[in-house]
Amino acid sequence: MNSDGNVWAITAGVGYGYNVQLVEPLEMYAYAAVAMHITVASGVFGFGLSALIKAEIDLVIVEASATAELRGDMIMLSVGQGW
Repeated sequence: MNSDGNVWAITAGVGYGYNVQLVEPLEMYAYAAVAMHITVASGVFGFGLSALIKAEIDLVIVEASATAELRGDMIMLSVGQGW
């Protein structure tokens, strides 16, 4: 696939955020994103998926934030004969 000795990586993703103010001192924000990535090199091919979820709450005096991220990859190696 790739014999020039370089590593090529492509990532594409989308995300969406939403901000809401229920009552005057309470403001909340939530964000979610998903991305796919592909990696190609000499004798290596890989692909994967990643997801991100983030939430924030602001009560003027106290602010809290939580983030969770998940990433999975599948990498295939070829030694000797190539693909």
